[in-house]
This record gives sequence, structure tokens and C-alpha cells, in this order.
Amino acid sequence: QERGRVRSSRKASGATVRILLAASSKFHAFHLASQLDRRGHLGLFLTTYYSQASGLLWKWVGRKDAEAITPARVRIMPWVEASRVLDRMPRAAKKALRMDYTDFWYFPRHLLFDLWVSRFVDRTFDLIVGWAEHSLFTMRRAKRLGIPFVLYSGTAHNGYRWPLLEEEFAKWGSDYRLPPQVLARSLKEYASAEHLSVVSSYARRTFVERDFANDRIIRVVPGVDASRFRPHPKSDSVFRLVYAGLIRAGKGLPYLLEDFIGNSLVFNWLKHSDRSQLLAKR
Repeated sequence: QERGRVRSSRKASGATVRILLAASSKFHAFHLASQLDRRGHLGLFLTTYYSQASGLLWKWVGRKDAEAITPARVRIMPWVEASRVLDRMPRAAKKALRMDYTDFWYFPRHLLFDLWVSRFVDRTFDLIVGWAEHSLFTMRRAKRLGIPFVLYSGTAHNGYRWPLLEEEFAKWGSDYRLPPQVLARSLKEYASAEHLSVVSSYARRTFVERDFANDRIIRVVPGVDASRFRPHPKSDSVFRLVYAGLIRAGKGLPYLLEDFIGNSLVFNWLKHSDRSQLLAKR
């Protein structure tokens, strides 16, 4: 009730809502940060890397971000991003060293990022938005200070998703291992979350089926940058399917190929990872 009165008074006075946004990887958090910044609502954006605020680190990471975010409103944890270079090691080397990112780096990265983010939470923010799997400490601190928190999940419920992923990767001969502490931690986040943001009705359903209250779920379908992506006049009669994303078993691309590859369709691969493994299996 007190939080509601504070929010109502701020709205009545015309004060700008100040939001803290935190995400340990790019996802579409950068677009969200850019739009919040553009509208004057971004108090602080916490992430591991932003090329326009990372000095020479971009030469190590090899990524230049196009999103416009005021650098003064960005804080980074660069060593976490720099450690991702280990993910580029040859698959055989990672397997020999047992350094698959899903069990070696995944949990430590998220845990340390969450601890770091929680230090920035204070009552100067009206709302905190954090990505699932690395927001437990941040969420708890926000609750202690009486600040509303929205947990953002870009996927289905982990209790539903992970068994499916493990089964699918096994079909393609990949040893997909997820540390049990990550699942346990995400379940604690779900149990503590006042509000959960999801991207689809399918994702909402997986949470509701696992007793997450439907009225606490906010479905927000990701948008598109219309200044970059828009209808273009067609000059031929070829049907083209464009896919942008990782090429890995968890994305279901083998099934897409099975359905369409025999119909002489043209596939434009814009971005790829582990393509050879899947295509070889195909």
C-alpha cells in the first residue's frame, strides 16, 4: 500500500519514473535500455559489456553495439564478458577440460553478476527489472527496500524447458549438461517474484501450469526496430525464409529443414553457431 501511494503521488506530480535495468548478456535488453533512455526513464543500465562504454574491451570481445544508450547511465562488469572468449575454444578442447559453458561458466557468471547488481539497488529507483537466472539477490534487496521488481523471463519455465533441451541435444549426440544449482536458483526467483514478464502465451502457459499466478504474469511481445526492418518491394517469385539466430539443437532447426529443404527454398543464414554439427547430423 505504501509503495502504491508513493507511485501514485509521483504520477500525480508528473515525476519521471526511474528504472534500473540489469541483464548479464545482450538479449533484447539493449533495445529496452535504449528506448527507456530515449523516453527519460532509464536511471541505470547494468550489464557486462557495452561497446560505447567499454574502451578498448570491444577489440577483445569483437562486438560493436548499435543501440544508443547514454554512456553515463551504463555500468559494466567487463571481466565477465571477457571470460566468454573461453566459449570460443574448440569443442574438443572444452570437452577435454570439462569447460562446457552450461556447467562450467553459466552459474558463476550469473551468481557474481547478481551480487554486483544488488549493490546498486537503492530507493532512488522506482522500479527494478532483472533477467531471470541472475536476479535472486537483487530481487531480495529490492523487496527489503520496498521497490517493485519485475522478473523478465525470455523463455518458458525452466522446469519445463530444461528437460526438453536435454532430450533434444541428446538426439543430436550432444552432452547438454545444466548445473542443478541454476535450476534451483531460478525456481527460488519464480517463487519470490511479484511480477513476471514473458514474451508469449506459450511461456505464460508453462508458468501457470506450474502454479505461478496468472495475474502476476505480464506478456510483452518483443517489438521490432521499424527504422531498420520494414517491407521491401519483391523483384522475383522466389519464396525466401530468413532465420536470424543460433544454429543449435535447442532452436529446432533440424525440423524446419526436414519440412522445407526438399522444396527448393532459399535459406539466408544471417548468424550461425555450431552449424557444422547440425548440418552434418542432417
